[in-house]
Amino acid sequence: MNAFPSITQSSDSALKHCIESLGEIVFLGKETRTNHTAIYPMHNRFFSNGDRPWVILVNFKNTMKLTYGDKEYTIHENELVCFDDNIPHAWEMNGNDMTIYYYRAKSAVPVTQGTYCIDELSFS
Repeated sequence: MNAFPSITQSSDSALKHCIESLGEIVFLGKETRTNHTAIYPMHNRFFSNGDRPWVILVNFKNTMKLTYGDKEYTIHENELVCFDDNIPHAWEMNGNDMTIYYYRAKSAVPVTQGTYCIDELSFS
């Protein structure tokens, strides 16, 4: 898997394949959102040490729109999207149920700039 975002039907095997395609990553945590409606403008995230942030989002209900770089994608029910969280992206969510998995990985080219520094990313 070289092209991101990667969008596919959600299944345990698809999730496993997506995780494996990211190489040596560190799992940071997961977040569940229910009936979530929001518009998030273009943004990107980074770690101050240059690690690359990765996200896998699994959408369980309704459709959502992802603008990633300069392209728009529709994420349907029971689809997952795997993406580099440092690439500028925006979301339109409308009553979605989702699980979001957060990862980090060493980067050959350190990434140290973005909208949000997520060194202190935490899950409650």
